[in-house]
Amino acid sequence: MVGNSGGAAVEIRLLPAFEVFCGGRSPSLPIRAQRLIALLAISGGPVARLTVAERLWPDVIDARACASLRATLWELARAPWSPVVVDNESLVLDCTIESEFKSACALAMSVIDGSYVPVDAACGQRLSEDLLPGWSDEWLVVERDRYRQMRLHALDKLCLLHAEAGRFALAIIAGLASVSSDPTRESAHRALMRAHLLEGNPSEAIRQYHTYMHVARAELGIGASPQMQGLLLDAINGGPDGANLPCMPRLVDTQVAVTRR
Repeated sequence: MVGNSGGAAVEIRLLPAFEVFCGGRSPSLPIRAQRLIALLAISGGPVARLTVAERLWPDVIDARACASLRATLWELARAPWSPVVVDNESLVLDCTIESEFKSACALAMSVIDGSYVPVDAACGQRLSEDLLPGWSDEWLVVERDRYRQMRLHALDKLCLLHAEAGRFALAIIAGLASVSSDPTRESAHRALMRAHLLEGNPSEAIRQYHTYMHVARAELGIGASPQMQGLLLDAINGGPDGANLPCMPRLVDTQVAVTRR
């Protein structure tokens, strides 16, 4: 049995919610069919039928899990279209299907390894959503965290790359997307502080420092790292090199205590 979409283009979206578009329309699917399609889309290749059954129905014995999988495949086979290809004892999505998640992962990795640096705001927007945050499935935990770490590292690097190239508005957009995804993550705040400093806005960098400190103390009970304290001193003293930004009073003696609180 092979998947079939009647020749219509099929796109699967998982960021942040599950959606399937077939020929421009969004057909209604049972929950268990949604989860099967999502698992295959995230796996990115063939998955053994038994593995699929164990992941989707972890709380029942293998025989019942396999029966539930057979019922799900039967439902999809009877539908006017099916994105799932059954190949002997494995399942995989039809290779013609477009996966938003797959392209987002490729985009994040291309930013991280430096092979591609987009010069518009679309990249930051595409990397601003988590993977199916409304789903509580056990098999999703690791996959969700893997993608989250990937996209946040990409946003941090994108913020710095844009700032170093003088694309300050894009740098701030990427930095804010990273910070809003996890306000307790210091590296995101540091990237944003660096972008503000490179743009010549030390007051914004100082404000970002205090924003992080408020969250870090309230939620984690910790202070800033030496790297972040160094960025604060750069902002107070006039820039990353002590002289690159417009002249400001050197207030280290009176304000360095801020970094010790």
